[in-house]
Amino acid sequence: YQRRVRGLGELVVYLIFGPTISLFVFSCMMKGAYSWLVVFISSPLGLLAASVLLANNVRDAGNDRKVGVKTIANTLGIKKAMNLYSILLVMPYIQVTGLAMLYHHYNLLFIWILCPFSFYFATYPHRQSVADGISSIFERSLAHYHLFGSTYIALIYWCSLV
Repeated sequence: YQRRVRGLGELVVYLIFGPTISLFVFSCMMKGAYSWLVVFISSPLGLLAASVLLANNVRDAGNDRKVGVKTIANTLGIKKAMNLYSILLVMPYIQVTGLAMLYHHYNLLFIWILCPFSFYFATYPHRQSVADGISSIFERSLAHYHLFGSTYIALIYWCSLV
């Protein structure tokens, strides 16, 4: 509960659902070894998990403000929080592209097939009335997280076979 009061939820979700879980599993499998590559590979999923939480906080901003819960959506305001949300949707594609170029696994670039969905999810709340766009942003974010995550994991597995 303390993290909700301090507004650190998105950061904690990014760290836990991105690098922390992946590093823990990698460390257990490799008997205590660590690799920065694991952090880079898991970071896009952490960013998208943080975007899902941000979408939920944007949706609940009014109620959270009434009960005194401090979130990034309340601190920044809805418009700036939606801009941050858009950045959180774009950054995973940039990171995956960087990984593909850096490690010459160009199969990862197939993730760009999902980019129109990200653009749709990122711009949907801006194209609707505030009430209509905000009410459905959480469900759309969750759908995008599942679509991106499963495709990304399949592409990483495909790269490991090549």
